[in-house]
Amino acid sequence: MEYGRRLVDREAAPSTSWTQRRPRESAETTIEAMLEAGREILEERFRERKTAGVLGLIKANEVAQRSGKTTGAFFYWWPTQEAYRRQLLEYMVRRQRALDVDRTVAAIRDVSEARGHSELSDTIRAAVASVFEGLSESSMLEICMAVWSTREDEDSELLKSYYAQINDGVLALFEVARRMENRRMRAPYELEDLATAMTSLVHALYIRWTLDPAALREGLAPPGVPPPLGNHPAHWNLASSLCHLIFEAMTEPTPPPDG
Repeated sequence: MEYGRRLVDREAAPSTSWTQRRPRESAETTIEAMLEAGREILEERFRERKTAGVLGLIKANEVAQRSGKTTGAFFYWWPTQEAYRRQLLEYMVRRQRALDVDRTVAAIRDVSEARGHSELSDTIRAAVASVFEGLSESSMLEICMAVWSTREDEDSELLKSYYAQINDGVLALFEVARRMENRRMRAPYELEDLATAMTSLVHALYIRWTLDPAALREGLAPPGVPPPLGNHPAHWNLASSLCHLIFEAMTEPTPPPDG
């Protein structure tokens, strides 16, 4: 990050700033505290449905107060509030992507251990349920939509990077599922197309679900797919069933080797 690189130089250079009048605190600790404070504030604003202005809702004095720092500390690390807001969005994107990956891997592992082995139906159902759960606990998708609506080039590039990271996170998962089911991509589709279709569908259906939960009906398993084991919370619904059907439509059985 641009500002992150400057921080090391600032801390190493002689100074008579506020940092010399109090016990030394690492740049990383200070920055993390103020970015986390901004994330909390922004999440709260969206829960209150105050979406206008998005990042413009974040002010230096509120960030400083929430993080236990001073406004002097804020402007020491960020020359303007706008510079802070740009880094805050990047911080939130990276944080959410890490949380999503960890959550999905754990969910897939749980259903695999419950059955004693891994099946495609378990993997897709658990992964979709995990993504929905993560989106429900965060306002990140809503924030991304609001930021995108401003049509700022820098914000758009950051959001493109966010979705590229999401694709990267699920590519390995789909590759495992493809090999496990002895399938290959059906021409002209590529694995990246599959990842894009899945993530786009899930995010769009999540938005619909927030408005009308009944629209994503439960119990809509694809034909011939076994039900979830026991009382596992990740039951089939419209979202997971559609993802399963897309996987089958964009892939095909791998033919046996000649001879």
